[in-house]
Amino acid sequence: GYFDGLTKQEAYEEYLEVILENIRFFPMFDVLAHIDYIVRNAPYPDPALYYREFSDHIDEILKFLIETGHGLEMNTSSYSIVKFDGEILKRYKELGGEIVTIGSDAHGDGNVGQFFPEHIELIKNSGFDYVAHYLDRKPVFDKIL
Repeated sequence: GYFDGLTKQEAYEEYLEVILENIRFFPMFDVLAHIDYIVRNAPYPDPALYYREFSDHIDEILKFLIETGHGLEMNTSSYSIVKFDGEILKRYKELGGEIVTIGSDAHGDGNVGQFFPEHIELIKNSGFDYVAHYLDRKPVFDKIL
């Protein structure tokens, strides 16, 4: 499989490089979802994607999103495996990012909105006053209460 023979550093750096390559090559999207998708199947003792470990790669991705007007999605589907590193969100905000969305990829009625309160709190604690949703491919901002 993908992780065979790779350290966490090698696997995650390659993953982040592919994300950057894809979003540069295929810019017809509104929001980058699942920046931490790799954690779902990672065989490492601590599979979390930490900003401090991959800051150069993550910064490149965040800067591209900001420069091109794309948003960043907080997807809750990996939360039961590992918590999302709020430092990624804080850095996105610090660099000038404004568009944060939230999604659950529920794949079933029982999981719709699962872990939303925890993620809304994370978004708020990272300095954002709004979450966004899209209408006709344009962000609509909703105040976090």
